[in-house]
Amino acid sequence: MGTAADPARSVQPPALPDRAREVSAGLPYPFLRSQADWVAPAVALTAVGPVLSTDAWSGRHLGVYDGTAWTRLTDGPSWFRGPCWEEGGLSALVYDDPAREESARRTLRAIAMPRHDASQVPRSPNFAGLDRIPRPPATRIVSSSAAPGDSGHGCVLLARGAARRLVALSPQQGRSLDAPVTSIGPWLSPDEVLITIEEWPARRLHSWNTRTGELTSRLTGDEDGVIGDLLAGAGQLAMTWTSPRQPRRLLLFDERRFSTVGAPQGLTTDAAGGPVPPPPETVVLTAAAGHRLPCLVQPAVEPTRGTVVLLHGGPNGAHLGTWSPLADSLALHGWRVVRPNVRGSSVLDRSVRPPAPRMYGVDDAEDVAEVVRLLGTGPVAVGGVSYGGYLAARTARRVEVQGVFSLGGFLRMADISGSTHPEVRGFLDTLAQRLAPDEPLAEIPHFIAHGRLDARIPIAAMTDYRRRLTADSRLIVIDGEGHGIVSDHAARIAFAELFDWLDGLCAL
Repeated sequence: MGTAADPARSVQPPALPDRAREVSAGLPYPFLRSQADWVAPAVALTAVGPVLSTDAWSGRHLGVYDGTAWTRLTDGPSWFRGPCWEEGGLSALVYDDPAREESARRTLRAIAMPRHDASQVPRSPNFAGLDRIPRPPATRIVSSSAAPGDSGHGCVLLARGAARRLVALSPQQGRSLDAPVTSIGPWLSPDEVLITIEEWPARRLHSWNTRTGELTSRLTGDEDGVIGDLLAGAGQLAMTWTSPRQPRRLLLFDERRFSTVGAPQGLTTDAAGGPVPPPPETVVLTAAAGHRLPCLVQPAVEPTRGTVVLLHGGPNGAHLGTWSPLADSLALHGWRVVRPNVRGSSVLDRSVRPPAPRMYGVDDAEDVAEVVRLLGTGPVAVGGVSYGGYLAARTARRVEVQGVFSLGGFLRMADISGSTHPEVRGFLDTLAQRLAPDEPLAEIPHFIAHGRLDARIPIAAMTDYRRRLTADSRLIVIDGEGHGIVSDHAARIAFAELFDWLDGLCAL
């Protein structure tokens, strides 16, 4: 169970319960481990305890920690994300049909909560002094936070491209911090605010003194972890934490004691109830063009079958120090798993951040090919989610691999040219001059798993590949699934088939 170095300074809830075996039937143990939702905010602080959105009971449901145990609050086929406790009571974003990605915020009146008490509601991060901030052209406001009281003091996080600047504002002076700040949290005092800073692969918790400029580390223990969901209320400080060894979980601290303690709080990972592979190593390659390619490389459990290069979506996603049930399961199945960040990845840490590609589908594909040449051993399969499938198909034209897989993705830009989804249209319109022309697919086995209800990538474009791919390819259409492989129903189908298909590559 996750604990703090000094129990008197923390009120840690137990680990979330493992999921029921029928939820991930046929899949390795990592898919039984539950975690907090990755969509922020995943937690709300209420008078009866923290409420968390989690996959512990399949889908996304809310659970409450009452000081002794986790109790499920919601049920049924709908998903419940983004819990919030405010004057109207407990509310959440409710997805009646998760496959369609449509939600509405609703007050959950069926869940009994004590009468609203303003002293217990998390403090609002909004800051009214934003008009005083000098901003260069093309600079956007990411978030802001007001210091407690009526001092008019606060801070705001600015972004220009991938660069970040945290600016403190007060009637007397302003101070700034140029660092890859990813979020602003609660204030520990009128001068000191909690922030997270990316130090790849981690996003670490620090406090920043806006008067002196002093930066202090606030958590130690799992150095590759990612902290998120910072909020305070009811005398508690809450956040979520994940690492390559740790499914995303809730951390709770006594706010007053956390504010006054001098030493950083220490963390340890939860004990697993089944087999887990060795944790990944961080490897930073230098590309032929001179830029960095930061990778997470997870050793396989012997005997090693080969290498899987697992690509993120986006194209501007990132591989950070987070836990992945798919990566853990592949490693347990004998595959060495490489998760690279290539040109286009949204890594913020300037010491390792790759540049933006001049041409998508060329520069980033060349980076993946270089990763394969340097880190690929044995049979190599390359694939990923969404844009990751496209990037894998482009890579296979540049370096020898034995297979390409797409999980709710696409293989050619022509596959999404007919999409009416606003985010896809925005991607195509914005990058129109930087998207490489389509090219024929490599004559190697392909694996495609795709949701029939995908609103972003038309299912007809993907099923058309059934007649165009090699005989040892495999195409799986998942009824009831939308974009990506996000439901447990889809995971049971897609990943069991993927592992079987990967085994077949070893025999080629």
